Amino acid sequence: MAITDTTTAYGRFTIADSSVDRVLGTVCISGLVAVPFLGSLAAMMFLMSGVALLLRKPADMVPTILRHWPLLILPLFCVLSTLWSRQPNETFRFAVQLSATLGFALALAHSVPARTVVQALFVVLGAAVMASVAFGTSRGDGALLGLYGSKNAMAGAAALFGVVAFGVVLDPMSPRLLRLCAAIGVCIAPVIVLNAQSVSALVVMPIAITAMLSALALRHLPPLGRIALLTGLGLLTLLAALAAVSAADSIATTFLDVTGKDITLT
Repeated sequence: MAITDTTTAYGRFTIADSSVDRVLGTVCISGLVAVPFLGSLAAMMFLMSGVALLLRKPADMVPTILRHWPLLILPLFCVLSTLWSRQPNETFRFAVQLSATLGFALALAHSVPARTVVQALFVVLGAAVMASVAFGTSRGDGALLGLYGSKNAMAGAAALFGVVAFGVVLDPMSPRLLRLCAAIGVCIAPVIVLNAQSVSALVVMPIAITAMLSALALRHLPPLGRIALLTGLGLLTLLAALAAVSAADSIATTFLDVTGKDITLT
């Protein structure tokens, strides 16, 4: 989506609207990332910047939301589920939160270039992960909890940081210094995930990176090449699923031995 740039006068100063949108988008992302350890303050940052993005160009936001109406199906279902929920108040509150988050995401996608979003997410996530390593806590068995207070949340943040960093490395338009930092981030993210003792997050990282590389490869292939690649990936996925089903017991046993988890753990 092309983002046209205009300017707005603030007293004696004239500032490009895209600059304001980038700042608001960065604050919005920062608040979302910081919610696990800053709580209500981060939530307030997220809400205020998200509402500001929505209200800056309301005439553009309404068509944008309507154009992506399929995304509204899930929030609408969540709102309707309050009719049969055993806890309607909490259900409605979570439905409103999901609807607001979706609206903010659409405003962010409409107003801020994707490259800026990825770079901001890399910087903010990197700061949160590094601060967790430097100042966070660990569990009695050595699992890194970081500032998140949970090894799974810590591992999830580190894994996402690694995937986003890989995306920055692949972007030739990103500044060299940022790409160098991202390359370092790609290397240290798996180490942090290992310290958080999360096998699932460690498994998800290469899958996400493979999906990213596949999407990039599809862009440079002709239509027949895309069909062939997607067909091949689909067949490989089917074969892997069949192999996993046939060897489910041995895979489960190996997984439990490697991770030290109990079979009754849900």
